Amino acid sequence: WNSRKFYQIHAMFLTYLAQPELLGDDVTSALQNYQSFEDVNVPWGRSAYDYFLQILETGEEPKEFQTVTMDIESPQNAFATALLDYRVAIAAQCIADPTLRPVEAKYLMPSQLRDRPFWDCTSYRTFWSAQDSSAENVSAELHYGGAAVFRLAAPEGATVSLAKDADARVRTKVLAAGSKSTGHVAEVRELGPGESISLEGGAREIFVVQVNVDPAGELIGPSERPQLWKRSTYRCTGSCSGKAWWAGA
Repeated sequence: WNSRKFYQIHAMFLTYLAQPELLGDDVTSALQNYQSFEDVNVPWGRSAYDYFLQILETGEEPKEFQTVTMDIESPQNAFATALLDYRVAIAAQCIADPTLRPVEAKYLMPSQLRDRPFWDCTSYRTFWSAQDSSAENVSAELHYGGAAVFRLAAPEGATVSLAKDADARVRTKVLAAGSKSTGHVAEVRELGPGESISLEGGAREIFVVQVNVDPAGELIGPSERPQLWKRSTYRCTGSCSGKAWWAGA
């Protein structure tokens, strides 16, 4: 089940990126089908994404092939931002009134899917303003690429804060629906560790979206080797005997 869900999330991510305002069909197709026929250059994980997502930062398609270096230091990279914005777009599907959703394409799913939530909106952890005046120390354990969405149900004058010691590898964006009564439009704002935002405009649906975008999340270091690799003689002859490792079942 988890494997099938992973492929569904990935397929929907490509559907999201294929919007004309983002990568478009042609570039997204290239991203999905890109491969190198030299074993030493075969891209894996996010490396192909880093190459094609440059377009979202520069606004221009590459004119010639150039290698890119994966940013493994900062969570403020193009792939991380795309993952976070994608999850905001999924949360925006839970705003029933389309006029109260964001207007930027990066915070929306394709037009034909905006009224068909991909995720079960009732599964998000929800805090009801009629029951509690505040919620503190709310968190979720997230693996690399994982996301958590917390819903604040129609609070008035809400303030959302992030602890100073919050993990900087987990990026946070707050989605606030628009308000018909006050005329406030929907807004999306990013929060960093130690920061807070106050949202005016009467009772508004608020979604706090978090994604673990650890820039080194796809790297395997020596400390992970015992859990992921084991000594093996598989396909090993000659000088590699006693030095080879094998990953997998």
